Amino acid sequence: MHLIVGLGNPGRRYQFTRHNLGFLFLDYICREQGETAKFKDKLNFAFLRTELFKEDVVLAKPTTFMNLSGNGVKDVMNYFKIDSDKLIVCYDDLDLPVGTIRIRDKGSSGGHKGLSHIINVLGTDTFIRIRFGIDSPLRGDRPGVDYVLSKIPKGEQDLFESALKNAYNALHILFEERDLKKVMQLYNKRV
Repeated sequence: MHLIVGLGNPGRRYQFTRHNLGFLFLDYICREQGETAKFKDKLNFAFLRTELFKEDVVLAKPTTFMNLSGNGVKDVMNYFKIDSDKLIVCYDDLDLPVGTIRIRDKGSSGGHKGLSHIINVLGTDTFIRIRFGIDSPLRGDRPGVDYVLSKIPKGEQDLFESALKNAYNALHILFEERDLKKVMQLYNKRV
């Protein structure tokens, strides 16, 4: 069983912000699978158990707010008895342009506080992560915090939708072919 965690902040206020791309990706997966995104609430996370490309998966959204994501991730891993080698974390990245994704299997947090907390709580940085680029020329001089918590503008929605589709297709290859190198070669490029 795999665990796909989308990072974000709970609540309507944050629902369609750049910082919630991890949550939005899980909702995208549900739409593509023809499922209603009815996540069940547990302590520190909401989850949906399903099948994705013939793999048994748990989709999970930590409900601890972004900077404490590690608590929710640890709780869902313990609840389903899933090891970090079956963990995939999906989140926004301010250092990548809008519309791009990057996939890797280990490394530092790159300054992302949610990912940093996960690494600290789990005691490992060895798990797959899918990063969604959110930087844009429209950002201007806006401070990072204000920018990531702002709504996704209509003019960029197609780029974000394309990134979600690419990440979904990457999961398809990853689960069916078990070939992370191929996935990285196909999707770790500029749009």
